[in-house]
Amino acid sequence: MRLHGSQECGAFFKIIDMKEKILNAVMEYLADEEGYGDNAQLRVNPCTGEVDVVDIEEAEEAEKCEAPDCPGYDYYDIMDLLEMNPEDGRWLPSTEAIESVADEYAQS
Repeated sequence: MRLHGSQECGAFFKIIDMKEKILNAVMEYLADEEGYGDNAQLRVNPCTGEVDVVDIEEAEEAEKCEAPDCPGYDYYDIMDLLEMNPEDGRWLPSTEAIESVADEYAQS
């Protein structure tokens, strides 16, 4: 399994679009945390910019991107994209972490 940030296919995306896609995936995870295993991963297709959340077992089974010439998906531990609210202990999206991931796919 490859880990993140590879731009082998040469595709770059608008930073605002990637931030929104990543935030939406993180919010989907937070809305149904119990629906995922302990190893939930944010999965990014570096060629198409598609983003979703998968359990690591699913990620290993579906390693190949469906797009032609795609080198493989990029994966990020979903917990690295969250931060805990100190007041109530709830998980929230980490703006800084999401921006960091989105930056890896930004147009130059």
